[in-house]
Amino acid sequence: TADSTGMKVLTITGTMAQVQKGVELVRNKLASWLARDLQGPVRRELYVPNLVISSVIGKGGWKIAEFQLLSGGAINIEPVGEPSHFPLAILCESLNLAQPA
Repeated sequence: TADSTGMKVLTITGTMAQVQKGVELVRNKLASWLARDLQGPVRRELYVPNLVISSVIGKGGWKIAEFQLLSGGAINIEPVGEPSHFPLAILCESLNLAQPA
């Protein structure tokens, strides 16, 4: 039940490492909601090659779900428009990687 301020107690039980991780995950989620309410969502696009996208998504989407839980942000994967292939320079820039010489 909520108290007079509308708050509820969330209890995390486990080992010290599990409790710390649980606290971190809850704080990340709360921080993402606060950021969205205060200034709207920030958006960053990364171009991921089709060759490795299944590794980023994970079986049944579990890896994306894990990334969202750990970061507190929403992650969407959408096909890019034409052209179907991006120059290496654009890909490297989106991932903050040095461009090959």
